[in-house]
Amino acid sequence: MQIHMSEGAEEGDGGERGEGSNHSDARDSGLGAAAEPSTSAGAERKPRSEVTSRLASRVEDHGGIPVGVVVVEQANAETFCQLLVSCLGKFTFKGTDRLPDGQLVFHLPHSAATMLETGAGLSDELVEFMEEKAEFFSGVRLQDDVFGRAPSFEQGSQGKAADAGAGFTFAEIFAGIGGFRLGLEPLGGRCVLASEIDKAARETYMANFGPDSGLVGDITSIYADKIPRIDMLTAGFPCQPFSCRGAQRGTEDPTGRGQLYFELVRLLKACRPKAFLFENVAGLVIMDGGMRSRREKGIAGEFVVGRTFEGILGAFEGCGYDVSWKVINARHCLPQFRERVYIVGFRSDLKLGMEWGLDINDAGWAADCPTKIRDILEPSDAEAIASAELKADHWDAVHAQCAASSVPLTERAIPLEGKAPTLISSYHKGSNYTSKYVFEEADGTVRDGEGGNPRPRFLTPRECGRVMGFPDSFVIPGVETEQKRGNWYRQIGNAVCPPVIRVVGERMLEVMVAGGGGSQQISSGISGE
Repeated sequence: MQIHMSEGAEEGDGGERGEGSNHSDARDSGLGAAAEPSTSAGAERKPRSEVTSRLASRVEDHGGIPVGVVVVEQANAETFCQLLVSCLGKFTFKGTDRLPDGQLVFHLPHSAATMLETGAGLSDELVEFMEEKAEFFSGVRLQDDVFGRAPSFEQGSQGKAADAGAGFTFAEIFAGIGGFRLGLEPLGGRCVLASEIDKAARETYMANFGPDSGLVGDITSIYADKIPRIDMLTAGFPCQPFSCRGAQRGTEDPTGRGQLYFELVRLLKACRPKAFLFENVAGLVIMDGGMRSRREKGIAGEFVVGRTFEGILGAFEGCGYDVSWKVINARHCLPQFRERVYIVGFRSDLKLGMEWGLDINDAGWAADCPTKIRDILEPSDAEAIASAELKADHWDAVHAQCAASSVPLTERAIPLEGKAPTLISSYHKGSNYTSKYVFEEADGTVRDGEGGNPRPRFLTPRECGRVMGFPDSFVIPGVETEQKRGNWYRQIGNAVCPPVIRVVGERMLEVMVAGGGGSQQISSGISGE
């Protein structure tokens, strides 16, 4: 039995331009019949209206993750939901809409859209229901004018690149709190689109970059042809599936986060920027069969690329880009050990190659940044210090953790003359067994919880910003409650380091200028024509 799936018009068919996330193997599986709805005896599905015919024109094969909607009569909506739950378990729709004729539209999560595209995991009951009482429209996105929603970007940005001599334009995908923006704007960059799905991170972004920042939500909800012309695509694509601190499920992560790099593939194919800069955890490089030679002082170690990273690099190269990468430790410009892999691509027709030019053993390559913890601590009488102190039960738990593993308490101290360990999103959680704390203030105040001394403390919100290279002018909104402070620690732990982005961005611009276009090399001819 087959589901009647709606596919969009091919380019040149006269259909409205859009793009969906069908992978070719899904359509070839026999589940993608593009016929009009079934009119067999007993069918309860309405013939296509003008609106649903418009929805059927949304697909182009740009390779993003599967998206789509199911349209169903209201009387059948509860049955549809029950059948979907029986196949998927618990999930949440991205949204719902009602069409003028009364039919309901369910915007599917990634897992449901994948199931309907591929047929994997479908029950016979859901197949029969979809054939007779509902219709799946692959490639329809939440931000669609059919539903009265369409993204609005900076005035005059859509359809053109940066003016010659006016720097360059870029988009910041999985933007977080704007680390790429802070790194690239001093180089002449102008951000015309930022996408971030997390509500708290969006609030921080807006507090710093304002209502005209080009900020939108979920990038999977936006058609690529609505995105302004860009010279550079940047992204810190979700790292949790690849981090050594998690389950490392990679592209098989059940949340779908490990597949989100396909959205970057979609944007590269559709938007054709001259260059891209992506960031992720260093563990991505060796996942699934890779390895790293032993690191020694002053030597970063050699990498053997694993199959996951090899596949991701191949996907980016398949978009028509020459791709290179480098693992960089932020310790050379910041008071933190933070290794990340930076992936750079130049459009192949430009015939450019990245010249990293970063001697990571040379601490002078970003000498204007503080490089030890003492330099970033707030005064011991600052208001934020008191709220950063460990609660008594938390301090007791640290004692117990150290005793159980025969580790001295001093191992949990951040050295004032050294570096902090990698700041992670769960730093502020009491259950984190790897967090380290401030045991002594810059003025010599001891914090050991003994003899009336205060207990050790977390780095304050501002200190965490400094450890990551965020300027003191960066607004940290609403940290007056424990929950809001936790939101900030999560946001800053997931951020990119602006000073490193700036240095890598400088190298990219130098390569593009030296490549033969002068100051216009990056800011002209962006459409790829």
